[in-house]
Amino acid sequence: MTANNAALSMQILNSKPHDKQFKEKGMYEVQTYTICDGWINTWRHSVDNITIDLSYDEPEFFDSFAEAVDALDDHLLDLDDNQIDYNRSEYRIHFKENQDALI
Repeated sequence: MTANNAALSMQILNSKPHDKQFKEKGMYEVQTYTICDGWINTWRHSVDNITIDLSYDEPEFFDSFAEAVDALDDHLLDLDDNQIDYNRSEYRIHFKENQDALI
């Protein structure tokens, strides 16, 4: 990860309120900007951690903003390690409200 990306992650992390007050109201997701659909959660994980069949995959969510930032930083480090170009501005951490909290 470049120094600029690390500094940006720390700036984002330090600008967020504490997560405890939001835990019952929703979760965080990493969103990727796509040309066709705009900002969407493209991150998936297997329900049973064994299958690779996409029909069993679910969107990945994080309990805290810090966990989402850590996961995104790890992903960007993997891209750096594999010398894959990316644009940090195409990723963001988004708070997704729990539908029960809206009632």
